[in-house]
Amino acid sequence: MEQVETTGANTILSICSNCRQSFNYSASHHDWDPQIESLLELVANGIVEDD
Repeated sequence: MEQVETTGANTILSICSNCRQSFNYSASHHDWDPQIESLLELVANGIVEDD
């Protein structure tokens, strides 16, 4: 958590689901408020489908 905070970033991007779960647990357990995103979801949300 300290390493993330020193970067000044508000979003954590993880490709590992276990790491993401750990960050989510830490965030809820320690009242920590960064946005935690999955690379897969970020890419999927950016795909524009043609009609």
